[in-house]
Amino acid sequence: MIKCAIFDLDGTLVNSMEYWSIVPSKFLENNGIKVEDKKSLSDMFLSMSLLESSKYFKETYKFSKSIEEIALEIDRVMEEYYLNNVTLKSGIKELLELLYSKGIKMAIATATDKFLVEEVIEKLGIKKYFDFIITSTEVGSSKKNPLIYQKCAEFFNAKESESIIFEDLPYGIISGNSVGFHTVGLYDKPSKHLQDKIKENADIYIEELNAESISKINELMDKCSKKFRPNPTQIILLILIALFFALAYYRLVPHKLSLVIPASKIESVEVCYYDSNDGYFSAQISSDKIDEFKDMLKKATYVLTFTGTYKYISECEVLITYENGRHKGFGSNYLSTLVNPRLCFQMNFDIYGLKNLVDESTKVPIEYGALTDKLESYKK
Repeated sequence: MIKCAIFDLDGTLVNSMEYWSIVPSKFLENNGIKVEDKKSLSDMFLSMSLLESSKYFKETYKFSKSIEEIALEIDRVMEEYYLNNVTLKSGIKELLELLYSKGIKMAIATATDKFLVEEVIEKLGIKKYFDFIITSTEVGSSKKNPLIYQKCAEFFNAKESESIIFEDLPYGIISGNSVGFHTVGLYDKPSKHLQDKIKENADIYIEELNAESISKINELMDKCSKKFRPNPTQIILLILIALFFALAYYRLVPHKLSLVIPASKIESVEVCYYDSNDGYFSAQISSDKIDEFKDMLKKATYVLTFTGTYKYISECEVLITYENGRHKGFGSNYLSTLVNPRLCFQMNFDIYGLKNLVDESTKVPIEYGALTDKLESYKK
């Protein structure tokens, strides 16, 4: 079911995109810079967050002002338009009222600074509908990154599949779709050259908000709310089918899994080897080679492979210690023997060939290749 509706502000809730399209050239002209191609500048500006565009202006036009000062000036230019010219888009009040009546929580996710958002929704009488406002500046990225929408869903304790995004530009629709949000594309005249891209990516596209199109949105939400509720017999059958295919899949197909281990803030790396018969050996990667190991780690993956014999805990391990004291180990993780006792994880980079290690027991450096020899001697 739909728990959360996330609205863009400019061009979606309010008629303001035409003003945002002239803001960048107006700002530059206020600072004595003539703009030749206003449309190209406007198109680029609309795809950026306020801080991204401020940084672009500073770097491109060599302003002595700080990025924050530039952003504040842009806000001042836009505030004049917001207070005097901006109106509510046709049909929006009816759509908000429908969602409100259904108990759906609503948020605004926008590149516009929060004080301007609060001013305009108060002025236009729609403030009561929204429990949460978040900006690209607060998130630290534009809507090409779905994080801003995920923050809204998180605020309402909703999953992406339980949330719906309303946007008039394709960037947010594409990023929202990429992580499982439902999306509605709304027509806005200043961005009409992007409508084909919106139609291609949105779940539904609305040219005009009226009774018919609002009914279409309502149907989408109802469709999202319908769930398959199997009876007990179907549940047992589904479990057995899933188990059968899982066993077949993991027995017959080689796999690659992403290795998600943060490479930043690593304090030390220890290479360990343990065998119940041969004992324990430990060595540290020297501090000047930590960066080399981090680069290696970023490229690493786990590869599921079949081995000739099942080895329980007789493989080399790497233990990472972070600056906050936390540890993460890998190198000898095995799947359950119920699946396949011969199926295990192996690293796809050579942990026996790590350079510049120090033997923990003697504190004596180990030359390149010596670790391999030492570990192999344990295996014999």
